[in-house]
Formats: sequence, structure tokens, C-alpha cells
Amino acid sequence: NKIKNAYKLHPPATSKIVGGCLPCFNSIPPCNEASAVLVLVSAKLRVPVGSKSVQPSIIPNPLHPHPLHFSSRLRRPLFPPGVKNGPKCGGIPVRCSGCRKESWRVNRNGFYQTKHVEHKSQVDLVTETDKACEDLIFNHLKQHFPSHKFIGEETTAACGVTELTDEPTWIVDPLDGTTNFVHGFPFVCVSIGLTLGKVPTVGVVYNPIIDELFTGIEGKGAFLNGKPIKVSSQSELVKSLLATEVGWTKRDKLTVDTCTNKINSLLFKVRSLRMSGSCALNLCGIACGRLDLFYELGYGGPWDVAGGALIVKEAGGVLFDPSGADFDITSQRIAASNPLLKDAFIEALQQSK
Repeated sequence: NKIKNAYKLHPPATSKIVGGCLPCFNSIPPCNEASAVLVLVSAKLRVPVGSKSVQPSIIPNPLHPHPLHFSSRLRRPLFPPGVKNGPKCGGIPVRCSGCRKESWRVNRNGFYQTKHVEHKSQVDLVTETDKACEDLIFNHLKQHFPSHKFIGEETTAACGVTELTDEPTWIVDPLDGTTNFVHGFPFVCVSIGLTLGKVPTVGVVYNPIIDELFTGIEGKGAFLNGKPIKVSSQSELVKSLLATEVGWTKRDKLTVDTCTNKINSLLFKVRSLRMSGSCALNLCGIACGRLDLFYELGYGGPWDVAGGALIVKEAGGVLFDPSGADFDITSQRIAASNPLLKDAFIEALQQSK
């Protein structure tokens, strides 16, 4: 009811497109009931299944009420036409009937409201939106896949049950970038991954604030808002853009010094550094070529990487442990790049200890 009442304050309204206006962080996402194995995240609350009505819509941004501060989005499928099941998706139906749209609504409305924040630690936060979005996604997925396993940051992990098995498992981070969300910084996302045999097979990462939807199915490629994406072709470390995060929620002197010393060493070898506050979106940045290099030591758990890891792989990227070993989704250590930079990146990481 809280979410519904908040939504009534800023209901969608039709509007003509104003030529030349720049999109802001209040763009409305597409209305679709499209086709994905995984983010069952779409048209339940807004457009009835099968509806052919398409109208550009806006939601006023209470922080920027000027009428030009919007961008219009039409319906589009979660995956491009013809992209159905990946080779390992077996009997899982390709559906997208409720999750993406509903979780968008929960996250986006919460973004512009006063947050009620709980502190797991000094730097590890959780909001009502995290919990509401995870409940929504899990309830929806369980209706369609009752025999599957589920791992989520705010429920399963909070109870200390995070064991990943070979069974089909949905791994969900309902709000990656909670600190960004609390501060109104628009790098937040819903991340959902499906693993089979502990291997990511389907991934969806959606930033509802700027309306960017990254998707991937094993063997079928990676996409941003339905358009194919590929990793960068950069081959020189010195010209590369690096992303990282502080990682570990501890802020003791040893942890901070270790992190900053590594960053200081790497800064001499790359063009520049970014810290956006979202592991999943950093992985998607690698996948679409905005970033060339990414590493993080001590991320929260498999929910941070399950969606983005598959998208990187399908975009032609490589995932590995910062030590150079194979990537392990349960290790809380990850590095990603294009294939051309992998060896030089591993060498730089090893020299920065």
C-alpha cells in the first residue's frame, strides 16, 4: 500500500516528445511482457498481457520538476525477436510476466522517497525497498519454478544459507548499490541470475533509474535494451578505463590500506579509475565496452555477480580470479576484461599486492 500510494503521487501521464530534450534519471522503463527466462519482471502492474496499446509515458521527477526532465520509452522485448531458450535452459519457459515491471516500480518509486535504512555495518545498508523487491521477485519466480532453488541477499543470505548446488538456482540481488540508492545516486540495479551446475546460464541486470536493461542467455549473446553488445577492443593497459570497488564491508586500517595501496599501484598503469558502487553494473560496463577492466575483492556474495557474469561472457569478455586462477562464483573475488587485456591485467594485479 505504501508503494501504491507513493505511485499515485506521480502517476504516469502521456506526453508529446519535446525535440532535443535530454533524458534525465526519471525515465520510465518499457512496458513489456516480453521473453526472458529469468527476470519475470514486466507488465503485470501497467500493461495487460497482450495489450497492443503503446503510448509514450513520463513520471515527473520530484527532484527536477521541469517539464523537459523526462525521456519517453516505448515497449520493447526483454530479448530481441528470435532469442528464446539457451542450449541449457531445457524446459524453463521463456516468459516475462511480472518481475521486471514490478521490481522496477518498487525500486524506482523508492528512489525518490525518504528511505528507512537499517545498518548491517558502517557501510553495509539495507532498506525497505531491498526487502520488498526480493520478496516480489522470489514470490513470482516460485510460482513458475517451484522445484528450483533460490538464493537472495536479503533473505536466504541473512539466514546464513547461501550454499550453491548443482540444482537450477535463481540468485537475486534485489537492489545492488544500496548505498547509492540511499544517497540518491542513480547507479542501482536489480540483478537476477540462473545457474545450472553452479554455472551462470541466464542473466539480467536492470537499472530502473536510467532505464538500462542488460540481458544474456548462454550461447545467445548479450544485449542492452535489446541491442547486441560487445566488450571493448582496447589492447593497451595504459589506455584502459578501470573500475573497482572497496569491497569488504570492514573499514579497519589493514583492509583500507590494502585496498588503497592496490589502487595506487594500478593508477600508474591505466588511463583512469571509476568506482560506481555497483558490482553488477560494473560487469555490465565491461560487457558493453564502457569499461575495459574491473576487479573487486570481497564483494557480498554470488548475488552480486550471478547476473552480470553471464552477460560479460556472452559479450565476448573473460572472467577470472584476480590471482589469474579460474573464476569461482562463490569466492567473493572477481576480475573481468576483454581477452586482449587479460594477461596484462593479471600481471598488473599481481604486481600491485
